[in-house]
Amino acid sequence: MSIATGTRLGRQVTRTVILVAFLNGLAGAAITLVAKDAAGKHSVNAPAAVAHSGFLKNVVTDPDDCNDVVLLPFISDPELKTVAEFINRSVQAAQWSQDTLRTMAPGAQRRLLAAAYDLDMRPLAAAIMTTKRTWGAISVVRESLRDEVFRFAVENAPAVVGLKQDARTSEQTAIVDMLLGHLIVGSDDISALNNASWASNMNLLQYAARHGKQAIVELLASAPGINVNAVDVAGNTALHLAVFGGHLGVVEFLVVKTPGTNVNARNHMRQTPLHLATHTRNAHIVEVLLADPTIESNACDVDLQTPLHYAAREGHDDIVQMLLGVPDIDMNARDKAQRTPMAEAELWGQHPIVQLLMVSGDSVQDDYPGWTTAPPPSPASPPHL
Repeated sequence: MSIATGTRLGRQVTRTVILVAFLNGLAGAAITLVAKDAAGKHSVNAPAAVAHSGFLKNVVTDPDDCNDVVLLPFISDPELKTVAEFINRSVQAAQWSQDTLRTMAPGAQRRLLAAAYDLDMRPLAAAIMTTKRTWGAISVVRESLRDEVFRFAVENAPAVVGLKQDARTSEQTAIVDMLLGHLIVGSDDISALNNASWASNMNLLQYAARHGKQAIVELLASAPGINVNAVDVAGNTALHLAVFGGHLGVVEFLVVKTPGTNVNARNHMRQTPLHLATHTRNAHIVEVLLADPTIESNACDVDLQTPLHYAAREGHDDIVQMLLGVPDIDMNARDKAQRTPMAEAELWGQHPIVQLLMVSGDSVQDDYPGWTTAPPPSPASPPHL
């Protein structure tokens, strides 16, 4: 018999673990985990077990050549069964998490988190926390958990892990510590993060949106006091930046699942996210934006160009088709140079687009003098990022 002693987040944890060597015909190195009151026994791959659990790593002497029994009197059988499944299916952990953890009752998840803490199983805690991606969902986890278990859960949440990896400077580390502190105590206002510069004159939400860090976006955009429409030095919101980066998942979360997101926000060039999506030719993002009932499909930038002007100029026939499907699309909108989208397409040699607009039946021939030969160049404002 051996006494295994460990320290977890300032609290001394003492566990009595009985290790009994045995030969039972199992193929390869294996460990049998025995639940509280010997209610259940579960065989796990020994190397995988010690790789997943700091606790088991400390009590198993030779994971490559062992057939040990580990009694775990502090874990009930239902949780231990799930622990064993996670260890043995580690290669398919993502699918396992989706199939098992997402359908697990909240109480069972909290008990499993406690078991993950007791066994120092950070991968299991991270898998559980992938199902708790918003501020509110993480806050609910706090219920019925010991403080040290909740901290363990938060520190292994995908967004927090990602933030710690991205923090390169002392200022960034301070922002992460501030966020972590607010999350652990359940703060109802983290508005201070709106004005805290993370990188390249962007706050943390804007940075995460620009670089497609969806877990961080989901946590921050759902946090109390966060302004999802805050702008950077160029007037871009998090949605502008996510669109320009081509991050569909982030765009969907901001547009569909984040109340208050302004899909028609303007940057300093008066460009909306739809302008940028059209410019970058991301049809999936254009589709998400057009599906929003508040979208302004005929919004004009500083040159009075609409998204249809952009698509016509750049020859994005798929985007043109999508925009033409919008009931109130204005095919005859004129920019500062008095050009319609058809004239813009002609100017830039996008003849298939000209034909597409002509057969739509709604466009009129532009009356700009000499537009078919050599009108003055279009301002063609690039995205202002």
